[in-house]
Amino acid sequence: MSEVVLHGFAGASFPWTVILTCAEKGVPYRVEQADLKSAEYRDVRQPYAMMPAMQHGGVRLYEASAIARYIDAAFDGPALQPTEPQALAKMEQWISVIKCYVYADVVPGLILQYLLPKGADGKPDRKAIEASVPKIRYHLSVLEKGIDAAPYVVGGTLTLADIFVAPLVHYLESTPEFAGYLGDYPKLSRFIKTMRARKAGKATMPPPRDFAEAA
Repeated sequence: MSEVVLHGFAGASFPWTVILTCAEKGVPYRVEQADLKSAEYRDVRQPYAMMPAMQHGGVRLYEASAIARYIDAAFDGPALQPTEPQALAKMEQWISVIKCYVYADVVPGLILQYLLPKGADGKPDRKAIEASVPKIRYHLSVLEKGIDAAPYVVGGTLTLADIFVAPLVHYLESTPEFAGYLGDYPKLSRFIKTMRARKAGKATMPPPRDFAEAA
């Protein structure tokens, strides 16, 4: 069967979600750095110039949730989507929460303020960060309250919901605003410890970064 080729930066949250999916399924993959500004990438890979995109033989897809579902369905290995209707719906709920609400506040609102600072003197934009922090705390309270049965988000086994939640929970610890924050969220703490300890987590998760110096 043809190799799975993923286009994007491996450490970014949504490409990392797809990489985790491949690792959990035991699917060989290759990551190619994406030139998001190129006309070729927009024309061939992703018309909105975002990542990740995927090619598997003649199959081309973009959007992390579509790619993750395809990989789960197209390959052997442990199923990452429940068959019971309520569990399947809850998985979809949490994926949507991450994509529609949490991502914007955690990544553009906080993480990228340190990675790609655009404030005065090349420093992070403090106003943008201060606006994002209370929103992120609210998201964390929703996740902490809503997790069904720690250590996993839905039920007692790994699903795609966990694979979408894990990157953002992991990266938050790198920021000064959320260093050590997991002590206030016991379910999320057990969750991310479990994800980091899994074989796929050990193989793919980059270590938390320290953005304190950039602050």
